[in-house]
Amino acid sequence: HSRTHAGALVVTLATLVVTNHSTVTARAPDPRVERCGIKCSGSDGVVVAAEAAPTFRDCSFEAKKTGLRACGAARVELVDCKFAGCERQGLRCTESAAATATHCVFAENGHEGLVAAGSSVVECRDCVLRDNGGPGADVSGVARLALARCAVEKNVGGVFAWDEREAEMRETMCEGGKSHALLVDENASCACFEKTRVKG
Repeated sequence: HSRTHAGALVVTLATLVVTNHSTVTARAPDPRVERCGIKCSGSDGVVVAAEAAPTFRDCSFEAKKTGLRACGAARVELVDCKFAGCERQGLRCTESAAATATHCVFAENGHEGLVAAGSSVVECRDCVLRDNGGPGADVSGVARLALARCAVEKNVGGVFAWDEREAEMRETMCEGGKSHALLVDENASCACFEKTRVKG
């Protein structure tokens, strides 16, 4: 079910199944997508580009590649969403995109739970990153990652920081699983504050 309200696209209670190499594309500048299941058998589930600023609430993402890819100057807000069963990452932000995730789960993806690359910014609050085939979070370039009250556990690595990127954890539990809990490159940084626990 979709409707236009005050210039914004609102999609509610839908299951979107995308095949081949297509992806879900929203033409409204700031769409709101609620209670949707998004599955793609050919590529990324959702691509948010240019200066789009969508909000996804209570949605699930499963894709052949990445569940949601944000690029350009996109701004994405994710609330109560689940990224699971993606063959690559649950969430991938590149270029100067930004994403804020609250009460989200990034689990059982083939590679990382989430990736921040380029000069992107990813902020997670009260999120769980678990059982992924790579690290829970991977940050490179000059990107920035902030985790607050999150659990990073049972992945193949906890938080990996490469190049000149910055990571920050507050009140977060970070375990390495089958690899390092923290892997910080020579010029990267990772600051742990306020009851953050690192194990493994």
